[in-house]
Amino acid sequence: MRERDAILELWQSARGHDERIVLATVCEVKGSAYRRPGARMLLTAGGRTAGVISGGCLDGDLWDQARNVMESGNAKLLSYDSTSPGDIVWGLGLGCRGLVTILLEPVGNLEWLGDGHTVATIFQGPRLGTVEIDSSATEHPHIMDLPEGRALVETLQAPPPLWIFGAGADTIPVARQARELGWAVQIIDLRQKRSIQPGPFAARFVAPEDLGQLEISPRAACVVMTHHFLHDSAVLQFLLGTPAWYIGVLGPKGRTGDMLAALGKEGVLPTPAQLERLYAPVGLDIGAETPEEIALAILSEIRAVGAGRKGDSLRGRLGSIHHHHSRKAPVGRVGVVILAAGGSTRMGRAKQLLQFNGRSLLRRAVEAALASQCAPVAVVVGPEGDRMRAELNGLPARIVQNNRWSDGLSTSVQAGLSAIETEVEAIVFVPCDQPALDTSTLDTIRAAHETTGRPIVVSSYGGDWGAPMLIARRFWRELRELTGDRGAQRVAYAHIDEVESVPFPEGDFDIDTREDYEALLKSTRPALQTSP
Repeated sequence: MRERDAILELWQSARGHDERIVLATVCEVKGSAYRRPGARMLLTAGGRTAGVISGGCLDGDLWDQARNVMESGNAKLLSYDSTSPGDIVWGLGLGCRGLVTILLEPVGNLEWLGDGHTVATIFQGPRLGTVEIDSSATEHPHIMDLPEGRALVETLQAPPPLWIFGAGADTIPVARQARELGWAVQIIDLRQKRSIQPGPFAARFVAPEDLGQLEISPRAACVVMTHHFLHDSAVLQFLLGTPAWYIGVLGPKGRTGDMLAALGKEGVLPTPAQLERLYAPVGLDIGAETPEEIALAILSEIRAVGAGRKGDSLRGRLGSIHHHHSRKAPVGRVGVVILAAGGSTRMGRAKQLLQFNGRSLLRRAVEAALASQCAPVAVVVGPEGDRMRAELNGLPARIVQNNRWSDGLSTSVQAGLSAIETEVEAIVFVPCDQPALDTSTLDTIRAAHETTGRPIVVSSYGGDWGAPMLIARRFWRELRELTGDRGAQRVAYAHIDEVESVPFPEGDFDIDTREDYEALLKSTRPALQTSP
């Protein structure tokens, strides 16, 4: 059953029992979250629910807030912030590293939740709630500024159609799993009527010569699995002429090749665009053996292709795991800001000036930046500004004095930003305490920004994201709003969908304490010996 169908069913039941009802809608997500904007959950005074908007970490607080809404009759906006990677936020145990905005609203009529309706969930404005609007259809939820306020707008789509051609026993796991996903399943049997499967997965008999009477929409995915060569050939010929976006054929690749060759002899020559929609053998390579496993492989491929994914393991994915539809950031000149204004309290002396292989950590970082394809290079200094200027004498780097360094890292980020913002479209923020930092690291970050168009590029090491980190102009306003020791990392975690990650495995070794420095001097790690 589709989630919306379950919500509507519970709404009807709760209304029949005169229960008070609250609808929770995810309106906006910055960063990572269990569900994306448009996810909904219905909560009743009797303790029943339908739909899911979190992995369980928000449920306790949601219930408390929902009861307040039931009693007051007024909508309420909630925000859950888990963007700090090291914190357990508010004791709720949130671990998604995102900022999630949820609207709770008392529910009377939910008929607008049906297929084809375009609705606006207003979550900022004088009157909060969901209303149906006259607007052009939009497949993906997006945020708009309406006269009534800021709103999440979406057209509620009918379930995606899945056509299964074949009515053998192996079609039942495909149909069952697809219906669990909320897909609209049609089973077509080309054999005699007496062979039609009975029960909830009943097939519809269609003779091969009558296939043209079926109306296949552009939203349809189709799977051919009749286990009959001639029937499969007839179905394949028919489907190639339809607008179906996905056509999967069960069986060996050679068998499908034989079918295409037979069609060619009859003068039916598929175009490259038609063959692009053909997946044969059907399914992802997951080692499937049983009918249930084969069904999982088939439906997984359909989902992956529909989302523009390859079906790879998530652990190898860089950036957000969620599908998104954001535009590419403008790519232009990239500058570097080296953050060297810290007080080095744990070290007891200016770590920026510590020597390694004949040069200070500061000079090594600045020379690496100057040798890169990024320009200009600004260096933000603090209490040891005079000594650092002397250390960098002769290098064409711009020295920026931050007299507010004691107020935290955010002030250095903002000082560096102000120094070069009129000359560049993106800035790489670089600490000077990573001895493995080199020119290639910075050029790799710049190249990732240019090739992907992502407005945020982070370094990945130690299972986390960190510096060096590129932030494009689009998010500079948020850099200016940082306070205390919050740096660019917070902006990255607030916009995970916009992030590209590049590996920098040696980046997890930085110099904060005397023990760190002693370990550096004794280190035989190649990356530390060869970096500039």
